[in-house]
This record gives sequence, structure tokens and C-alpha cells, in this order.
Amino acid sequence: RVEIDTLRVLFKFSQAQDWAAGSRPIVWPANDTLMLELGLSRTALKYRLRCLASKGLIAFRDSPTGKRYGHRDHEGILILSATFGIDLSPALARMEACERAAARHEMEQGLRRELRRRRTIAVKAVRQAIEVALEYDLPVDLTAPEEGLRALRDIADPWTPIRDVMDAVAEVEGMRDSVEGAVKEALRDQLRRQERGTDGDTVSVHGDVELDPAGPVDRPHIQITTDSFIDKSNYRNAAFRKERRPAADATRSSEAPAAGGSDGAKPETSEQTDRHGHGVDYISRSMALKLMPDAMRDFLAEAVPDPRGAKWSDLVNVAYWHLTALGISEGTWQQACAEIGRNGAAIAVFVIAAKRDEIRKPDRYLRSMAYRAAAGELQLHRSAWGILKGGLGEAGHA
Repeated sequence: RVEIDTLRVLFKFSQAQDWAAGSRPIVWPANDTLMLELGLSRTALKYRLRCLASKGLIAFRDSPTGKRYGHRDHEGILILSATFGIDLSPALARMEACERAAARHEMEQGLRRELRRRRTIAVKAVRQAIEVALEYDLPVDLTAPEEGLRALRDIADPWTPIRDVMDAVAEVEGMRDSVEGAVKEALRDQLRRQERGTDGDTVSVHGDVELDPAGPVDRPHIQITTDSFIDKSNYRNAAFRKERRPAADATRSSEAPAAGGSDGAKPETSEQTDRHGHGVDYISRSMALKLMPDAMRDFLAEAVPDPRGAKWSDLVNVAYWHLTALGISEGTWQQACAEIGRNGAAIAVFVIAAKRDEIRKPDRYLRSMAYRAAAGELQLHRSAWGILKGGLGEAGHA
């Protein structure tokens, strides 16, 4: 913080033309002026300047007499041969790296906030499931979740490695899925017994059991997702129609000869056609790595020592942990995984991140890609190739 303040004060003594090509941003403020601006003693000021120089943020251009001075021509351009003082060009050279570090820090802070939020939701869900089991006297073993809640790790420390935070959240969410599944199954068994009349009063149960014993005020956590209303009538095939082709038509199509020859080979199934039509098979891991923005690639470098040897599972994890930063919901991610596969969903997220400036609603965009995959119209490889060639792929391909 103090070093940034010192640089900010030094920048004030430069002019815009000093940062242009062919010039050097050299400033020559007196020590007394800097001491007054920064509120430092002479010894502290010299120590501060030496620290900046040792970190490669400034350099000293000393005059033969050891004094700082400079001259400009009639247009205000520095005369470098007659200018001596503090050279700020090293800070300019490191500006890009600083901007990347700042963007990466901002994204990591967003991830930490989202992880803490998810962990809070999971912990509350576990506690509510335990309360439901105790209130209804369900035959559920609560030893593991109770011990797990007591042994929760602290992730509030901002210096905790992000990988440890992810593992802690995954542990709690796995505990939530386990205890909620056990409680729901026990409730279903109890309601089935009541429906058969084995527990006294007969209760008629239709559909799924709603785990909401405490009423609308203090109910167990239920994830609510808002469906994105997308007009599906534009897609060419019947992927969204509920009716199926008659069995006779299916039999005739299976007996028809394969296209392109009369050797009696079986035609490719629709499932195989969709898989190839999505274009996922045409995108290698190295291509997916090149699609990733710099912030995601830096994030991968922390988890994998050699990012070039990263597995598909590592790339999927990187895409998943950046959903919140991109504005993509958990439900949309699950839909994309179901329609395109986990690898395809990760590639789709990388494409969206690369085209972030053009996409206003990333969540809706990914959901639309999932719909196109279900309709057999997604050509993910074309969008990826277009980005890798330097241009953005056509929106119609994704």
C-alpha cells in the first residue's frame, strides 16, 4: 500500500508526453518536496525509494553531480541527455503484469465469496435435515453429519489457499447430499407405510414427497432456479416434442439400407450423430487450453504444476469454479453437462469467457447452446476454431 502511494506521488510529476514512444518518464522532484507529499523523514524516504528500485519499479538516472534536474524543449518534450532523476519506465513495463494480477485477484475474491455463500447454504441444509429426522423420529444415522458439522474447517481467513477452500465446500456439499438423500428416503418409506394403513390413519400420497415439515417460514433449503424462456420453435427437428415416432416407422428405418452404400451396414444412431454433431470430438485438450482466458489459465497453474499436462477433469473443474464470475447458474451448468457432456460444457464455458464482451447474458447463452445440442444443431468446434484463428465464431454455430 505505501509503495503504491509513493508511485502515485512520483507519477504526478510526469506529463502525458513523457510516456509516449521515444521518450522516458523521468521525474526530478527534490527530496524535500517528496518528504512533504508523503509525510516521511529523509531517512524513511530514501529507504522507500530503495525498496521500489529493488523491486524493479523505478530506476535511478544519476547526474555527474548527483543532483536531480531536467529540461524540456519548446514543445514540452524531455531532453533526455539533459534530464536526470527517477526513471518510472520500469513501472510501465510491469503495468500489464500488474493488471493481470489485479484481475486475477478480483476473480479469486469473487470465488471466495461464492464459496462461502455455498458453504453457508450447505451447512444450514444439513442442520435442517437433522432437525427433520429428529422431529419425525426417522431411522437415519445422524452420527456422521453431526460430527462433520463439529469438525468444520474455518475458511474465513483470506490467506487460506483457494484449493483448501474448494475442498472444504465440496466436503460440506457432499455431506448435505448424503443426509438429505437419507432423510428423504426415510420420509418416503414412512409415507408409504401410512398409505398402506400400517401406521394407523390412511394417508393418500401422490407424486413426489415434499420435504417441508416446518412450514413456509422455516423450511429446508431448496434450490430455486428460474427457467430461461427461449423460443424452441426455431429448431429444425423434433428434439423438444414429447410424442415419439411409431414403432412401425422405427422398424422400417432400421431395415432401410445405409446411406452411401448397399452393404447392409446399420445406420448411425441419433445418439452417435448428436455426439459428433456437437463438435466436441474435434476439440483437443491443447485447443481447450488455448481457449481459456489468462485468468482461468493462471488459476489452473495453481492447481496443476504443469498446465500442459492437465487432464480433462482439471479443465472441467476450472470451468465449474468460474461459473459465478461469468454469471452462469448451477442449473444451467447441469443442463449443459446433460446435453453436451462435461467436457463439452467446459468448452462452452471457455467459448463464453472468450466472447464475454459480446455476450450480454452468459447464462441464457449457455442454456441456448444446451437446447441446440438437444436439437442436434450445436457445432461447438466452429465457434472454438473461429476464436483460435483470431476472430469470433458466428453466433449461429453455438
